[in-house]
Amino acid sequence: MKKIGSFLIIICSLLILVACSDDSSYTIDKVTIYAQINDAGHMNVQEVYTYTFDGEFNGMTRTIKSDASHFNAFLLPHDDHQSLGDPDAIDPLSIEVDDDTYKIHTASQDETKTVLYTYEVSGSIEKYQDIGKLHYSFFDQTNDTDIHDLLIAIEPPTSFNEDDMYAFSHEKSDGSIEKYTNAIVYTNDYLPAKTDSYITFLFPNSALSGMKITNDKNILEKEIESEKDWQTRVTNLQENFDQLKPIIIVLIMVILLMTVCVIYNHPIRRRRYYRDESLIHLFEGTDPLFISYLNRFRLIDNESMIYALFSLKMRGIIQIEEITSRKDEKKNTVQFTWVDDEQQIDEADRHLQDWLFTERTKGTKSFLLEDIIDDKDESDEVRKEKGKEFEKHVNTWKDLVLKREEYKHVRHPYQLFKWISMLFALMCGGVFYYLSTIDILTSQEQIGLNIVIILSTLIMIVFSRFKFVLFLYYLTISILSFIFFSLFGG
Repeated sequence: MKKIGSFLIIICSLLILVACSDDSSYTIDKVTIYAQINDAGHMNVQEVYTYTFDGEFNGMTRTIKSDASHFNAFLLPHDDHQSLGDPDAIDPLSIEVDDDTYKIHTASQDETKTVLYTYEVSGSIEKYQDIGKLHYSFFDQTNDTDIHDLLIAIEPPTSFNEDDMYAFSHEKSDGSIEKYTNAIVYTNDYLPAKTDSYITFLFPNSALSGMKITNDKNILEKEIESEKDWQTRVTNLQENFDQLKPIIIVLIMVILLMTVCVIYNHPIRRRRYYRDESLIHLFEGTDPLFISYLNRFRLIDNESMIYALFSLKMRGIIQIEEITSRKDEKKNTVQFTWVDDEQQIDEADRHLQDWLFTERTKGTKSFLLEDIIDDKDESDEVRKEKGKEFEKHVNTWKDLVLKREEYKHVRHPYQLFKWISMLFALMCGGVFYYLSTIDILTSQEQIGLNIVIILSTLIMIVFSRFKFVLFLYYLTISILSFIFFSLFGG
């Protein structure tokens, strides 16, 4: 009954959440932007938005990541994108500023509104020895709404011949740019949300007469070559990727073949003992301390002391029994007694005997477990001193154990696995580098990705025998590929 009641409560809660969900939404039907660059290197912007609201809203927001100032908003006649009118004659809307986001307050419900935004942008224009350069994005990944019917017109401070101006748009959408004597015009029927839409506008630096040179070099030829490279990659992207497909198929076959080879030749597959009974007998007849050493990846620590005592017990050198505690008669402790002085022991065992077995019980050496473990009833000074003494003896004993011949060279990395891992890393790194050179990435993205993949591959090669490094390496490649590379069926 309790389960049925809980189930009904969950169902009712979900129904309430669905009933209370907000079905309000809005669309941006049209955006027209006019940007005028002045001779001081500032850009005066006017933006006209047409919104359609489905539901009740208190307003809208506009996020501007650049250095913007003097932001204002005005309500225009419906769908008026041409005659902007005199802003001074239009009633301004109330605005609230939150970092880079402007919140425009205007109540709306199931209606269409056209809004004018005006502001000034500083610091986005550079003046070089040969040109002035605007590299600016009116929309970036902070925009969470699709934009339809977008037009952006950017005017230089003075009119120029079309051949003296250059304009590029590097984005993974269908926008296009046209040049005119007094402006460049970017148009796009549909700009998806979260899309970076950077426009690069180059014009003679003589137009920036009121601005000082910000970078003392010529960059026009470099920018033109960069744009040619971009357009070449855009044009030949599918062809270049098709050329890579057969190489990837061959590499996959090579990887499969090598994987089969690695599995077939692995020492574990070729071990001598296959039957469980044989392995159990082998395990039971092996020294407990040695098994602990192997299982802990060649580590001897304080806990290994337990296995060392069981090792002595297994060899019949000591005896272990439970007796009444001397500190509390209501509790029990464990007594370890040295019973065989005739058996040959090494320096590590002799150190344990001289260090721990200091009492005499019926003429034989012994010690109690309660004498070496931490006792919280003792003073802090005594406990600290006992801890130092314990660490000192344990460290000496560790060094003596590791001198045993059987503890040397007992774990060997599988060399074939190491070399195969390095080869796989080079394969993936090479494919990743090729994709970064053919995909439509910016030069900064190409450089950054290549630096990351080169460093990752070098780290992978150095630590190729560690499986977790392989996992991190391939995870890094996968994430970067999904983020930066174009999606193809292959």
